[in-house]
Amino acid sequence: MPEPRVVPASCLCGGVQIELDPPFELASFCHCGNCRKHSGHAGSAAMRVPIEKMRIVSGEELIEHFQPGPGLAVRFFCRTCGSSLFGMNDVASDEAWVRLGVLDADPGVRPSRHTWADSAPAWLPVPEDGLTRFPQRSV
Repeated sequence: MPEPRVVPASCLCGGVQIELDPPFELASFCHCGNCRKHSGHAGSAAMRVPIEKMRIVSGEELIEHFQPGPGLAVRFFCRTCGSSLFGMNDVASDEAWVRLGVLDADPGVRPSRHTWADSAPAWLPVPEDGLTRFPQRSV
């Protein structure tokens, strides 16, 4: 199957529209407490995208960001619907971790690892799925 030329992404209300240029090399599950709180779930699934491969085509004015503390990742979300869109190490980072849940097409990459596996909640432990596990942050 040929790789798509552009992978579209959007928030729940449709106000934010993003285009991503493949190929993508890395996707992962994060089980850290901050990803759990931001997603409202057991963690997040995201893929790494170089900033030059990401375009906000509409709704840039709807994007807000929050940094839970010094040295922690910055979370970007739609201020209208609350959709978690992507995260960055800081606002000037050269890459973003785009949430897989906002993608509107198959990106052609699958999560290959679990990070912060030791922080997974008791009510949904990290599955025995054969993916590489990192107890905390990956290298």
